[in-house]
Amino acid sequence: MMRVLKTITLIVVIPLLISTNNKTNAQSSFSVGFGIPEYVNLGYKWHKDQSGYSIAIGTLPANNDFLISSRAGYLYHFFGTRKHSEIKPWYINPGLAYNAIKSDNNLDQYIMADLRLGRE
Repeated sequence: MMRVLKTITLIVVIPLLISTNNKTNAQSSFSVGFGIPEYVNLGYKWHKDQSGYSIAIGTLPANNDFLISSRAGYLYHFFGTRKHSEIKPWYINPGLAYNAIKSDNNLDQYIMADLRLGRE
């Protein structure tokens, strides 16, 4: 479990360092949400031109279970225009998600690949 948390920390820290040290035309944003597979989550997106990265870490309050999730994905914006941004609103976002559920003495872990299509 500690190895997973260290990996998640690296996934969060590296894009933050890139976005703060890079003087290029990049945009970043934080989000809070609820969904599957991230549960109640905190997310971060970093964009440069029409591509970028997204990460999210989440948990779900439960009586006897501990649920944690993380997701990392690549963003590519490909269609449409915006009034206040050069980044196109329609995107495709392939990614990997990790879920862990600990109940009593049992730990179930899952890694899933997903593909998202949406509009910001």
